[in-house]
Amino acid sequence: MLDQASLPNKSRIKAVLLDMDDTLFLEHSYVLSGIAAVARFLAPLTFEPENEIKARLSYRFLKFGRRQLFDAELSNPAVCRLEQIVDVYRNHLPQVSLFEHAATDIQRLAQTNHVGLVTDGAMTMQTRKVKALGLDKLIPHIVYCAELNAPKPQPTAFLHAARMIGVEPAQCLVIGDDPTADMPAADLAGMACIRVMTGRYSLLRSDAETYGIASTFHEAVSVLTN
Repeated sequence: MLDQASLPNKSRIKAVLLDMDDTLFLEHSYVLSGIAAVARFLAPLTFEPENEIKARLSYRFLKFGRRQLFDAELSNPAVCRLEQIVDVYRNHLPQVSLFEHAATDIQRLAQTNHVGLVTDGAMTMQTRKVKALGLDKLIPHIVYCAELNAPKPQPTAFLHAARMIGVEPAQCLVIGDDPTADMPAADLAGMACIRVMTGRYSLLRSDAETYGIASTFHEAVSVLTN
């Protein structure tokens, strides 16, 4: 359970700024959704069953990660260019969903605080994730780091969100998962933060952690709203 002693006085918090990937949904589900789209694209070009391509790519991702994930799919002679595969991946409509309770939790937060979303990554992918998850209907203030050319851990996007909402940085609290991006960015912006232990970075811990830690987004919101 999150230690409330690690948080600032809740009366000081006027805005809660949320990360998206691995904070509100599992980011690897987006990758697997993109892999399915790529398999549909490649199947008629390679005359290989779609499910076999999907299984092979999914295994490669889960074992080795995303780096050069699609390179091995280019046959000799190549049936398409790598850029075409990447475009299919980035432009597909994701089949993803929020963590259980996340939509309700965001609505609970909005009853007592301004709520904003600050998300990092390529614009095309992040905007499609936001739409697929329905966050554009839940969160009125959305900031894309790529639009500002300021990826985390630069604090620029968090500071921009505070100005957009009309509050001081010290009145903001950040909820995110990445201890190398979300937490340092919040610290540089002069904002309190809670780290949720979900997603790919959940096993990374440090003795120097100075922020609140919650097991899930739901737990973090429960502490802030109760």
